[in-house]
Amino acid sequence: MRKLIVAVALVVGLTTFAQGKKGDGKGRMTPEQQVEVVLKKMTTELSLDAKQQDEVKAILVEQSKKRETKKEEFKARKEKGDKPSDEEIAAMKKNRIDEELAMKNKMKKVLSEDQYKKWTEAKKDRIEKFKGKGKRGAKPVDGE
Repeated sequence: MRKLIVAVALVVGLTTFAQGKKGDGKGRMTPEQQVEVVLKKMTTELSLDAKQQDEVKAILVEQSKKRETKKEEFKARKEKGDKPSDEEIAAMKKNRIDEELAMKNKMKKVLSEDQYKKWTEAKKDRIEKFKGKGKRGAKPVDGE
């Protein structure tokens, strides 16, 4: 009986080990693929014409490159174990706000008034949708 239990435990352990990690990186899109998906979604939601698609794609590619550069810098810094100071965090927040404002201005030049309004509303909706994500086990507290 004891041998049977050990054998079953061994088989269960091996089968779960053989399945591998859940988040092993497979299925992730490249930055170029992400740009294409966002562009297609914007084209359908905002009815972009060909010229607008080209201009929006250029904006999205530029934004993607900046994001990848910052991601690599952050990754290198994290590997060193170097944590940013309060001043650096404040500067990063300011830069993020400045870049967001620049993005809005670029999009305003490319999109019509109606398209820009739809784009900003959709952006607000996405922010609200993902606001609570990332907080593991966080439960809403009454009054908040």
